[in-house]
Amino acid sequence: MAHPASRLAWLVAAAFVALPCAVAAQQGGSAPEAVWNLDTLRSGFCIHFLVDPKAATQRTFRGVAPIPAASAESLHPALKGVVEGSPEFASWIPEQFCILQFSSIRVGGSVLRDTKHGRSQVVGMWAMSAPAGAQGSVVLLTGNSHLVSTVRALGVPVDVIKTAFGKVPESTDDRYEIRYSGTTLTWDGHASGDSTAAPVLDRRWRVGGRNGRVLQVTERLDAAGGRFLVGALRVEGKGELARALIASPIRYVGPLMWGGSGSITFTP
Repeated sequence: MAHPASRLAWLVAAAFVALPCAVAAQQGGSAPEAVWNLDTLRSGFCIHFLVDPKAATQRTFRGVAPIPAASAESLHPALKGVVEGSPEFASWIPEQFCILQFSSIRVGGSVLRDTKHGRSQVVGMWAMSAPAGAQGSVVLLTGNSHLVSTVRALGVPVDVIKTAFGKVPESTDDRYEIRYSGTTLTWDGHASGDSTAAPVLDRRWRVGGRNGRVLQVTERLDAAGGRFLVGALRVEGKGELARALIASPIRYVGPLMWGGSGSITFTP
């Protein structure tokens, strides 16, 4: 299947590679060591793509046992269509890169909020299709270094990204620009169609902390609504994410989600 052209329209079904999870109180009774309370989703979306199995576990996801598209239980409809039309991609690995903007994030008694400029608090995830709870199957991202410091004592790895959100010059379209580890993603477009029920983002994975400890990370987001996205994604750079996206037979963006709140919980 050919790569997408530089300008494409994506009408994306609201589906995620969801992983079942339970709240920390149900995980053997352990109390969480840190909780990020994600307040009021302003906007968010994921990029769904496929990665060559030989390249999928070389760097970021080294040591993770991935689940190929042919065996993934909750394969995104867009990726499923590619696999059904081109069986040579059945062994490729589904991945997501998600960016979520919140009005504020609460950690303990502190509230992270940009009261001066009103900028969003950004949290993101780069996730590989893997067994539920697999260690290292998700990379946690944020645009706020203060948020990183809230879990630094636990030894939880969090990568910092740079983001800019605005309008395309001389257009009514939105522009999202994300810079991460040698990769620059620029999405220009707009939401289209009627509002639909947003997917529930429900994900669980494990990370290695300090002193050989392993913590479980549980993420849950109940967005208030969603809409299809129409636009174009530009991928630039030589970073691992850029190479994976450029090599993918599909880069599906959406849906746009908004409203509601969620949490990311770190539990021993």
